[in-house]
Amino acid sequence: DPYPFFSDLGLGITATHPIYDYDDDNNRKVFAGVLAVDYKFDDIRQFLLASYGRIVEGTDTTTSQTFVAVYEDEDPHYIIALSTGTSGQRLVLTADPTRPCPATDGTASNLPCEPQRIPLADLVGTLYDEVLVHAFLHHKEAGYPKELIKIEQDELMDRKFYLTQSSLYEQPGANLRWRVIVAMPSSQGNADTIEPGDPLFGPIIA
Repeated sequence: DPYPFFSDLGLGITATHPIYDYDDDNNRKVFAGVLAVDYKFDDIRQFLLASYGRIVEGTDTTTSQTFVAVYEDEDPHYIIALSTGTSGQRLVLTADPTRPCPATDGTASNLPCEPQRIPLADLVGTLYDEVLVHAFLHHKEAGYPKELIKIEQDELMDRKFYLTQSSLYEQPGANLRWRVIVAMPSSQGNADTIEPGDPLFGPIIA
């Protein structure tokens, strides 16, 4: 299960695997130790940012044309990471979780702080975060179908709608079941022909 790392109270998980040596004298394996690898959720967020682009700070423009949300399959569907850069946690005072931590790094605060996880349905962020929230709600209500689901855009968006798809990522025996939602902007044309220069022209001819 996710837990706060001591360094900055950021959430993450640790993957472990046993290591065995071989005892030639007794012809058997001998336990030698455990290999442990830490995965911080913020590192996953940074990976998504690097892979899918970053929203320009203070605006609703982005260098990306694809948006991704990773979250826990189990209700209340806590956020793991978002390609929009929005964090899936907030730091709050341990004594009063309704109040924010006075420092962005909980270990730098003179008051005890702790991370508070955010369910995807409760996410408040950019307009692109809202697209991911609507995609999540539609896919969950539909029972996570394999088919694409069309999500209507807010009137402030550049394009008219998004095509979205969801998939399940799990590791049996590791208590890890995550969902991945991908949203891509699309547009609808009125033309009944595909002209040279259209992105579909080459694939259709081929």
